[in-house]
Amino acid sequence: MAIMWFYVVIFITNIIQGITGFAGTILAMPISIALVGYAHARPILNGLGLLAGIYIWIRNKSSVQWLVLREVFIYVVIGLIIGLLFKQQLEMHETILLQGLGVLILWLSIKGFYRLRYPSTKKISSLQRLGYLLGSGIIHALFISGGPLLVGYVSQKIPDKSAFRATLAVIWTLLNGFMLVYDLISGVYTPEVWLLQWGSIPFWFIGMLVGSWLCRYMSQSLFMKITYILLAISGISIFLQ
Repeated sequence: MAIMWFYVVIFITNIIQGITGFAGTILAMPISIALVGYAHARPILNGLGLLAGIYIWIRNKSSVQWLVLREVFIYVVIGLIIGLLFKQQLEMHETILLQGLGVLILWLSIKGFYRLRYPSTKKISSLQRLGYLLGSGIIHALFISGGPLLVGYVSQKIPDKSAFRATLAVIWTLLNGFMLVYDLISGVYTPEVWLLQWGSIPFWFIGMLVGSWLCRYMSQSLFMKITYILLAISGISIFLQ
């Protein structure tokens, strides 16, 4: 029964992933850990995140903002490497890191809603950019959940929903692909993990189809509001992990 509920969670969260291009993994993570355990949930959700990135990238490849992607990717990869190099030491402070991340994500959500109501031309400082992107890479290495920090930055650089989703999709494809290789080398993929991974794909695929269909009929304003609502939910969900 737990496995069936796990697949239901994948279906629902990938509807959200299909709409916005992010949040599926971080929303699925707390419940998935409770249902199948961290050792199974993390690699499976990473694999599905990779598939989701490829799916959205292929469907929106002409909308990718390559200059923003290059800027973002360099810093995020550096953060990812830092996270993997110091993984054991950082995991000793896992609770503090997660709670701090949750507070920061909630702040980004509130700030995003404020910007929608009171638009500003003020740019993100170099120090803020460094914090968002390096932090995103580090958190992604630990929890496959660096998306909210990345969204906090990219949503200000790319307001258009198609370009936003497409650019994020390329980033998830590259990052999750790297983590998949890391997991395979590390022996994370046991026969049981492979079985759950293959079983989850139909639920992932239907969820992505539904989410992508819903996204086509959303206005830009509604899309951004949903993005910041999901950021808030992501922040709150971290306290449940």
